[in-house]
Amino acid sequence: MNAIALVGSSAFLVAQLAAQAPSFTTFGNPCPSDPPPLAALSLPRIGQTFQMQARSGGSTSQGYEGGVAAAVVMGLSDTTWLGQPLPLAPAALQALFPGVFSCGDVAVAADVMIQLPFQIPRGPVVVSMPIPNDVALVGFAFHVQAVDFRGHMTHQTLGLELGTAARVVVGL
Repeated sequence: MNAIALVGSSAFLVAQLAAQAPSFTTFGNPCPSDPPPLAALSLPRIGQTFQMQARSGGSTSQGYEGGVAAAVVMGLSDTTWLGQPLPLAPAALQALFPGVFSCGDVAVAADVMIQLPFQIPRGPVVVSMPIPNDVALVGFAFHVQAVDFRGHMTHQTLGLELGTAARVVVGL
């Protein structure tokens, strides 16, 4: 009887894990002019390397003399950050950080920032994240968003252009 219960319990666990497919689902309200892109090159699976593609470097067509530094921010929440509800519109972000121009909504909590290498000419950058082979990570969700940091030397301003955000769910 215990063996049958164990087999039934194991079958349920296997069925439950098999139902958790990996995913990368974009969302948000990115900057309408030249938003920083973010795309999945692979899906997040345990025991494999999850890869995303973003963009970094070079000068832009927007008149920013300082070029662009870029990052991908990661967080566990897409509902709150720094005590503020998300998404955070540009005006709300500027109230938190006076003097910083922003375009696009902050859609994820910026708990971790992955600074991307600066390159000339401006182009794609691959972000690789090894995911441990641990079934406890199946179903784990986190959020990512692409960010461009732009400096305008004439006006002495810093600009943040917020791009595509995504909900990432680790699967089998």
